[in-house]
Amino acid sequence: MTINFHNPDNKDSYSTRKADISWRDTIRKMVDMQDIHDAVDVGCGGVSIQEP
Repeated sequence: MTINFHNPDNKDSYSTRKADISWRDTIRKMVDMQDIHDAVDVGCGGVSIQEP
């Protein structure tokens, strides 16, 4: 399945999604968040880099 992110109808397809709270809780059990200062999201929607 592909998605055209240049289409105005799709511009918020991923940015407005909400993850279930159980996903956050599971990740917090697996990863020490205090040591994370930068994150990269690599998925089917491309690459996004978040900087402080």
